[in-house]
Amino acid sequence: MSGKEHTPSKYRAIIQESKSGRGKPIEKLVEDARSIPDPYYQALALFGLSADRRTSEALAKTLIKDSIQLSDKEARAWRKAELLTTMCKKAKNNPASMHDLIRNEVMEKIWNFPKGKGQSDAVIGCAGFLGCPYMHGLLKLAAKNSGFEMETCKPLLRQWAKDCPSFPNTSLEDMVKILASMPASLMKVKLHGYLHVQITRSGNDDLVVLENALSHAMKLSDDERIQSIKYLADQSSKLEELELIATAITELGEPVNEASLFSTLAANADKSGHKDLALDWFTTGLDILEEVDDKEKRALARIKLATGLRRLGNQELADKTLEKALEDAEGDEKITAKVRKAIGTPSKDQDPVHQETHISENTSQDVKRHTLGLYDTYEGGLKPVHIRMVARAAPLCVAYDLDLALFGFPEKDLPRLIKKVLNDTNIGKGGKYLKDLQKQGRISLIKCSQQVPPSEDDWKDIGLPIATTSRPANNKDTCLETALEKAIASHPKKHLCMIMGLGKKGLPQSLLNSVDHHMELTGHNIALETATAMGIIAQMLGSLGV
Repeated sequence: MSGKEHTPSKYRAIIQESKSGRGKPIEKLVEDARSIPDPYYQALALFGLSADRRTSEALAKTLIKDSIQLSDKEARAWRKAELLTTMCKKAKNNPASMHDLIRNEVMEKIWNFPKGKGQSDAVIGCAGFLGCPYMHGLLKLAAKNSGFEMETCKPLLRQWAKDCPSFPNTSLEDMVKILASMPASLMKVKLHGYLHVQITRSGNDDLVVLENALSHAMKLSDDERIQSIKYLADQSSKLEELELIATAITELGEPVNEASLFSTLAANADKSGHKDLALDWFTTGLDILEEVDDKEKRALARIKLATGLRRLGNQELADKTLEKALEDAEGDEKITAKVRKAIGTPSKDQDPVHQETHISENTSQDVKRHTLGLYDTYEGGLKPVHIRMVARAAPLCVAYDLDLALFGFPEKDLPRLIKKVLNDTNIGKGGKYLKDLQKQGRISLIKCSQQVPPSEDDWKDIGLPIATTSRPANNKDTCLETALEKAIASHPKKHLCMIMGLGKKGLPQSLLNSVDHHMELTGHNIALETATAMGIIAQMLGSLGV
């Protein structure tokens, strides 16, 4: 047996003997633990022994301090973070009287952790045990960890809103001050918006955080300012929130952007049941467009507003808006084609496959289904494996009444991709099931990559994202029932999108970092072959209904 294999075995043997309470005295076990050459396993062994009932209080304190100090000898940041996280999880085995000592020692290590992913992992992994007394310090670290602010701050803000609003020195004002100290950016606004959502869910109807978010948004450059306000509008559903954002929109002084944002605001008002207000804001957007001189921009904005009006049920006004868009687009073939597509009239060069796709989008628009997501992790162009997996997914989606989302596939045109699948495989009754899905508008092609995950707007259209993995992050691990409750409570579509990775790599880390919910399918952390996982996911989603 090699030294590498022997080290964890020795650690486990020490802990097992300690738990048995028989055999070697505690002093001998401590001696054995200190002889482990790998500081990672030596630290775990000493920490485990600190919880042994035979250990005196003085010895337990020494073992705790020594074990946590040993983390400094682990040169790899990710492994050091993993070590501290493991200790925090195992701390429940120690007497409550030792918890403050453990917290102080761990927090000191995290505070001195080099900036980067390692510190982010340590903060997220240990926050649950460190709890409210350290929330202020943890959020400060997260806010200053460049490149990892969003993924680190979000779970902290969620934990704070759930557990800590009334805890000393962690008031809402304290949390807002930390976020306000961050450099001006879209991310800063998004974190304010995220905090607002969290406190709203916990029963706090105060608009101060949303007001601050809008204030920070208005200070950004043109594009980021618009993105920020759109993000805040998408996060809002209550009447007072929507009206506050409407006031900010009118202060922009940019007619095209104002019209577009009123369309977004109206769509969210519609989803929240404020249909009269939604119509007012759609018509406000139309009125504002009359001030726009650029015909192309005017036509594109009218398409967006008409789409929203159609969803609202005002077909007559939507048709009139699209007629005006056609007038604006006169002489521009590309814009005219976009308007005709919105109307439902295919352009002359549109092939039958494109016509089917358009018809299907309309027929499936209001049906709510859960979504099976396939995330491409292969390099290069379209391969036979892509063809096979799409073909295999189609009958599952029909059988369990699911939609299908294809993430990052190396094909920009969905009808062309479907045509290739139909030409290259007979899986699913010669492609019948795939054709059925296409005709019903139940297939989405999402632009993303292994490095850049889908946007928040994508998830709003598809469903609450659940990343399936054999190694879920501890702070993100969930079950199907809990995920569905969250989707029903907070997601515009009220349903789930469970995503699996194509190939041996599983899902890319960028996606695992960006979504809030992970799920392990087997209960035993076993990685499954792609087709097997696909079948299990389809059955699980199908069992939920809609």
